[in-house]
Amino acid sequence: MSPKGLTQEQLDAYNEDGFVIVRELFSRDELAPLRAAIDDDPTFDGSEQGIPDSLGRKWNTSVSTVTDNSYIGCLPRLNRMMDIVEDVLGEEGYFWHMKLVRKDKDAGGKVDWHQDYQFWYETVLTPDLVSCSVAVDHNSRANSCVRIARGTHKLGRLDFDRGNVLMADEGRVNEILSRGHEIIDCEMYPGDVLVFHPLALHYSEQFTEGAERRTVAHCTYNARSNVPIAISGQEHRQYVRTERLPDNHLEDRLYDVVFAGHEFMDNKKLNLVKGDILY
Repeated sequence: MSPKGLTQEQLDAYNEDGFVIVRELFSRDELAPLRAAIDDDPTFDGSEQGIPDSLGRKWNTSVSTVTDNSYIGCLPRLNRMMDIVEDVLGEEGYFWHMKLVRKDKDAGGKVDWHQDYQFWYETVLTPDLVSCSVAVDHNSRANSCVRIARGTHKLGRLDFDRGNVLMADEGRVNEILSRGHEIIDCEMYPGDVLVFHPLALHYSEQFTEGAERRTVAHCTYNARSNVPIAISGQEHRQYVRTERLPDNHLEDRLYDVVFAGHEFMDNKKLNLVKGDILY
């Protein structure tokens, strides 16, 4: 099957490195309404929650597990996004969730080294998921862009650190990095999209300087065949066919609102330390 959303070269890079950056998948005009709405309400209707890092600081996130005809309910369903997802998964994918992550001088904690699949291991049997992270602002080392250890998706799932459930085992991470896995700065401009594997070891540094980052929209998808384990509290992760939208949906402003009134996950359900669900 020939790739649709990725070139063969991009798909090969993803399979080898655990990630690939697709440049200019979105235009600045398409992103302008989201940028303006975040400037007006950076807490996403009060849904934003501070997640603690290993040093006691926090980074901010809002989590959405539903789709509707709001801007953020439409963005992950565009054909260009779904084509990339199905190229990577090799089958139908469906929307899992979106994390809207903001860093600034007030909530600039680091995101500790982790694999996303660590958080989903008890929900699905295989790491057949993929995340497509849309840059709304310039993402650079100065404002704490995502950093990925190249090729670490081939190492399998890591345990959590015994002292911090939100980070991978520190000793094992140090051993992995000492063996030559190059750390790549995933620097992006608005409209670029980082596509990465759920086993790719990644983190972002503490925000210390540079322009504030409105948000990064991390859109995650699960493979249709990767049926979630039926456990209480996982209803939002069960398979529901994702209704695709034409690529002109955002440009032609066919959505109702940007995010006002959108149903975000209740921040009381987010795992701050030792709960059951982080996202």
